[in-house]
Amino acid sequence: MKRINMISIVSVILTLVLSVPILNLFKNIFNKSKFEVLPSLVFEAIFNTLYMMFFVGIFTVILASSLAWIMNVYDFKFKRLFQVLLVMPFGIPAYIMGQSYADLLSFSGFFPTFIRNNYNIKFTIDVMTINGAIFIYTMALFPYIYLFCSSYYSRYAGTFVENSRLLGVTGFKLFRKVGFKIARVPIIAGLSLVMMEVISDYGVVSYFGIQAFTTILYKIWIGFNDFSSAIKLAAFIMTLIFILLVIEKQVSKRLRFYTSTKTNGMKSIKAKGKIAIFIYIYLSLVVILALILPLFELLYNNYYSFSDVINMEYIKIIGGTILYCSIGAFITVLVAFIFVNYTTNSKSIFSFFTERVSTLGYSIPGIIIAIAVMFSFHELDRFLRPLYVYFKFKNKLFLSQTAIILIFAYVVRFLTVAYNQIFSAKNKFNPNIFECSRLLGQSQFRTLLKIDLPLLMEANITAFFLIFLEILKELPITLLLKPIGLETLTIEVHKFYSNEMIKEASVPSLMIIIIGISLNFIILYHKNKIQEVK
Repeated sequence: MKRINMISIVSVILTLVLSVPILNLFKNIFNKSKFEVLPSLVFEAIFNTLYMMFFVGIFTVILASSLAWIMNVYDFKFKRLFQVLLVMPFGIPAYIMGQSYADLLSFSGFFPTFIRNNYNIKFTIDVMTINGAIFIYTMALFPYIYLFCSSYYSRYAGTFVENSRLLGVTGFKLFRKVGFKIARVPIIAGLSLVMMEVISDYGVVSYFGIQAFTTILYKIWIGFNDFSSAIKLAAFIMTLIFILLVIEKQVSKRLRFYTSTKTNGMKSIKAKGKIAIFIYIYLSLVVILALILPLFELLYNNYYSFSDVINMEYIKIIGGTILYCSIGAFITVLVAFIFVNYTTNSKSIFSFFTERVSTLGYSIPGIIIAIAVMFSFHELDRFLRPLYVYFKFKNKLFLSQTAIILIFAYVVRFLTVAYNQIFSAKNKFNPNIFECSRLLGQSQFRTLLKIDLPLLMEANITAFFLIFLEILKELPITLLLKPIGLETLTIEVHKFYSNEMIKEASVPSLMIIIIGISLNFIILYHKNKIQEVK
């Protein structure tokens, strides 16, 4: 008698459940209900979003690829220190960086006040504009492309660079002619993540008062109380995102190339003279703008407000934040671990569908996932209402107003991150290891526990911390789907800034950054351990 494959059954059920919110969105594209939002608002949001995507894309590509090139081609003092410092902005949410700069450069900010009091010069910079948002996104998001390019250069660029040097191509010409062109695939991969982050962000554009996709969706849903129009607009944005993803896939395929020789890495050049001076100035400027200035502003405000904000209630908020991030990260990694096992051992059409569902969520803006999940849970609550009446539940929206909906949305949003991390780690092992277990009569479930789990433990831990960090920084989903009474550090930041309590907001902001930067070091440590397994 053939054994029932529990892994396949569980994977199929989870895939169907996780795909419902997205399918519900697309179903509403064909909804004949009237779209009652002013076209001018929508067109302004589309223009602003595309404008920011275009310039953020250009600036992050130039900044990140040049930094990765410098860090891999040249050797100089304090190189290891800069390697760490250039990754640390990854732990700072864009909305916290934007709010820090807005306060730092405002009329009452530290620098304008210092210059006015000491030199009698009126000095302010209005960063709360669309161009200011582009600067914030560039500083906050360049690590995505930097990490992709740096990893590629360290592994595969050695042969190309050495051959180019022998042909007399050096300096900036080497980067322009060789370095930039051979890194087009990792640049496109990182750029697609940057574009998704710009589309998804709500904190920066909301605080800066910029009409963008996320702010107009929030305004339609919460401000106008027009859930139907919000669903239709979300479905339209999803269609645009899928078109972008298809274009990204096609471009990546066209740009991909292979090297027939094995490279042992790139031999670094000792930086001297003008080149060394330029490198130190360039790297220091980036570190100051992306890391030191935001941290300085938060520390400066914390000095005045820390004792006023911190109390026993705040300890509970920190504990609640850690608890919800941990639960969301654990469930997401567990689902991803099951999906990886299923998709690598099954060649069915449904396993392909499972893989697509697993790698879809991160490309969808958080506010759209919040709308899709809320819509689906409302329908489920409506379906289960007779059951609620039978068991005498007072709350007729039981699922929609508990932590279940929040955790579910986190899983949908961040499953891609965990899946890619675990899938990449599993591909480094010889598949015969897993086949031998099944040839010895072990079931797929027992193989999962005895073989997959121990071998992929480092990847699971890394994925857990990655998801924890993403949930910690996530604003739209937490803001829109949190159950009544739940307060997290992210919600506290938004609450304080919404009430113009700038100094008080610096306390939870700094806590988020400290946790984020600490997790960055843990993630890098575990990734290095994973790379040792080949």
